[in-house]
Amino acid sequence: MLHPEMLESAVHRPNNYMAYDNRCDIHLITALMLESVATYHIFSDGNKRTALVTMLMTYRMNGINLSFDLMTNKRLERLVLSVADDDYSLTVRQLRTKLRRLITSLQPV
Repeated sequence: MLHPEMLESAVHRPNNYMAYDNRCDIHLITALMLESVATYHIFSDGNKRTALVTMLMTYRMNGINLSFDLMTNKRLERLVLSVADDDYSLTVRQLRTKLRRLITSLQPV
Protein backbone atom coordinates (compact mmCIF):
# COMPACT_ATOMS: atom_id res chain seq x y z
CA MET A 1 0.00 0.00 0.00
CA LEU A 2 1.37 3.36 -1.00
CA HIS A 3 -0.59 5.74 1.24
CA PRO A 4 -2.36 4.08 4.20
CA GLU A 5 -3.41 7.49 5.56
CA MET A 6 -5.32 8.13 2.32
CA LEU A 7 -7.19 4.84 2.76
CA GLU A 8 -8.17 5.88 6.26
CA SER A 9 -9.33 9.25 4.91
CA ALA A 10 -11.39 7.58 2.17
CA VAL A 11 -13.08 5.25 4.66
CA HIS A 12 -13.93 8.04 7.09
CA ARG A 13 -15.13 10.54 4.48
CA PRO A 14 -18.72 9.16 4.44
CA ASN A 15 -18.83 9.34 8.26
CA ASN A 16 -18.09 13.05 8.09
CA TYR A 17 -20.91 13.61 5.60
CA MET A 18 -23.35 11.57 7.68
CA ALA A 19 -22.48 13.58 10.79
CA TYR A 20 -23.26 16.91 9.16
CA ASP A 21 -25.76 16.17 6.39
CA ASN A 22 -29.13 14.59 7.18
CA ARG A 23 -29.77 14.01 3.47
CA CYS A 24 -27.17 11.25 3.14
CA ASP A 25 -28.37 8.15 1.36
CA ILE A 26 -26.67 4.99 0.12
CA HIS A 27 -25.95 6.59 -3.25
CA LEU A 28 -24.14 9.55 -1.68
CA ILE A 29 -22.13 7.26 0.59
CA THR A 30 -21.20 5.11 -2.40
CA ALA A 31 -20.33 8.17 -4.50
CA LEU A 32 -18.00 9.38 -1.74
CA MET A 33 -16.29 6.00 -1.49
CA LEU A 34 -16.01 5.62 -5.27
CA GLU A 35 -14.55 9.07 -5.77
CA SER A 36 -12.14 8.77 -2.85
CA VAL A 37 -10.71 5.38 -3.78
CA ALA A 38 -10.52 6.22 -7.49
CA THR A 39 -8.76 9.56 -7.06
CA TYR A 40 -6.68 9.47 -3.84
CA HIS A 41 -3.98 7.19 -5.36
CA ILE A 42 -3.99 5.01 -2.26
CA PHE A 43 -2.31 2.07 -3.96
CA SER A 44 0.55 1.95 -6.44
CA ASP A 45 -1.74 0.01 -8.81
CA GLY A 46 -5.38 -1.04 -8.96
CA ASN A 47 -7.08 2.08 -7.62
CA LYS A 48 -9.84 2.04 -10.25
CA ARG A 49 -10.49 -1.68 -9.80
CA THR A 50 -10.56 -1.23 -6.03
CA ALA A 51 -12.95 1.72 -6.43
CA LEU A 52 -15.30 -0.43 -8.54
CA VAL A 53 -15.26 -3.30 -6.04
CA THR A 54 -15.75 -0.83 -3.17
CA MET A 55 -18.78 0.61 -4.96
CA LEU A 56 -20.32 -2.80 -5.63
CA MET A 57 -19.65 -4.08 -2.11
CA THR A 58 -21.08 -0.93 -0.51
CA TYR A 59 -24.31 -1.52 -2.39
CA ARG A 60 -24.34 -5.27 -1.69
CA MET A 61 -23.69 -4.78 2.04
CA ASN A 62 -26.72 -2.47 2.07
CA GLY A 63 -29.03 -4.98 0.40
CA ILE A 64 -28.79 -3.68 -3.16
CA ASN A 65 -27.98 -6.56 -5.48
CA LEU A 66 -27.32 -5.88 -9.12
CA SER A 67 -27.76 -8.04 -12.18
CA PHE A 68 -24.77 -8.10 -14.51
CA ASP A 69 -24.12 -8.62 -18.17
CA LEU A 70 -21.45 -7.39 -20.58
CA MET A 71 -23.21 -4.06 -21.14
CA THR A 72 -23.52 -3.48 -17.39
CA ASN A 73 -19.81 -4.13 -16.96
CA LYS A 74 -19.01 -1.58 -19.66
CA ARG A 75 -21.28 1.05 -18.09
CA LEU A 76 -19.68 0.57 -14.68
CA GLU A 77 -16.21 0.62 -16.21
CA ARG A 78 -16.93 3.90 -18.03
CA LEU A 79 -18.26 5.46 -14.84
CA VAL A 80 -15.19 4.54 -12.78
CA LEU A 81 -12.81 5.65 -15.55
CA SER A 82 -14.60 8.98 -15.81
CA VAL A 83 -14.31 9.55 -12.05
CA ALA A 84 -10.60 8.72 -12.09
CA ASP A 85 -9.93 10.99 -15.08
CA ASP A 86 -7.90 14.12 -14.26
CA ASP A 87 -10.50 16.21 -16.11
CA TYR A 88 -13.34 14.86 -13.93
CA SER A 89 -15.58 17.76 -13.02
CA LEU A 90 -18.71 16.33 -11.38
CA THR A 91 -19.44 17.16 -7.78
CA VAL A 92 -20.05 14.26 -5.43
CA ARG A 93 -23.78 15.11 -5.44
CA GLN A 94 -23.86 14.94 -9.24
CA LEU A 95 -22.07 11.59 -9.05
CA ARG A 96 -24.72 10.45 -6.55
CA THR A 97 -27.43 11.30 -9.09
CA LYS A 98 -25.60 9.35 -11.81
CA LEU A 99 -25.17 6.38 -9.49
CA ARG A 100 -28.83 6.45 -8.42
CA ARG A 101 -29.99 6.33 -12.05
CA LEU A 102 -27.50 3.65 -13.01
CA ILE A 103 -28.17 1.42 -10.02
CA THR A 104 -31.94 1.76 -10.40
CA SER A 105 -31.61 0.56 -14.00
CA LEU A 106 -29.44 -2.41 -12.93
CA GLN A 107 -31.58 -3.77 -10.12
CA PRO A 108 -33.40 -6.98 -10.99
CA VAL A 109 -37.16 -6.66 -11.23
